[in-house]
Amino acid sequence: MTGPKLAECALVFAFSVAGCGSEPRVSPWPALRLYAEQPDLDARLAAIDHETAGAKLTLEHEARTKGETGDAYVVRSYRGVDLMGHITWACRAASPYGVVLAVGPGDPSIASEVVFAADAGGGRIFASPGQLIAGGEPEVLLRDRAGALSVWTLGLRGASPVSIDLVPPPIGVRVLDTGEIVLVSEMTVPSLSEPPLMVAAAAGFSDGRFKKDAGTARRFHAEMEAAYAAVPEGETAAERFDRVTIHAFHTIRSGGDEKATREVYAKSDVAPELRALQRERAAWLGR
Repeated sequence: MTGPKLAECALVFAFSVAGCGSEPRVSPWPALRLYAEQPDLDARLAAIDHETAGAKLTLEHEARTKGETGDAYVVRSYRGVDLMGHITWACRAASPYGVVLAVGPGDPSIASEVVFAADAGGGRIFASPGQLIAGGEPEVLLRDRAGALSVWTLGLRGASPVSIDLVPPPIGVRVLDTGEIVLVSEMTVPSLSEPPLMVAAAAGFSDGRFKKDAGTARRFHAEMEAAYAAVPEGETAAERFDRVTIHAFHTIRSGGDEKATREVYAKSDVAPELRALQRERAAWLGR
């Protein structure tokens, strides 16, 4: 064996001998850490600063939180002005591993304004980003121009939108007596006067989405059903009609028998001039 082949064998033999020695040897290959992902939150925020400055967006507020792994998230809200002079909003969120959420500015029908503090009822506040869904990484609440909310779950390498099965869309959150949290919307009840009667509808998290028939949503409606069962002192006939309507709605949404509830409601005593409205509301309760 001569020439290049002999030289190749000698090189392989040399590495083999070096590998058999008692002392450790430096690997001839580059360190794998050079190719590993390098977490750097400051670098991600610098990238956001560069992008938002170019878009002429003004930083309004920033919140920091930590996920299950202990890694930090930074959520920022930006404000801008479009060509028509309308205020626009944008959200940017980063983890040490990347910019994980970038929404807005643009279409006002798309939720892009960060809701950092939401009234959760009973004097309580839900802080966003926070634990809207039990377990897992924190959630961020965003709001569109009409006030409708959307929910995003943060992740170290990307955020995910959470589906919401609630019509009309949610405009707020509520904390139950159990400490569980639901999204709430307001439904318009058929009425003869302005402003119309409004009733709260809830969606709770179940099977990967917010649903109106989730257990937490039913518990919300059960709490409301109990609240509207109480008869206020000095209640007028018109006020009683509204209260009984709302009570029936919550009875059905809490899991009560819809057909039986509507039948009882349709037979309740109301003034003759409200009979037509009572029938309309009885049909509406089936929604």
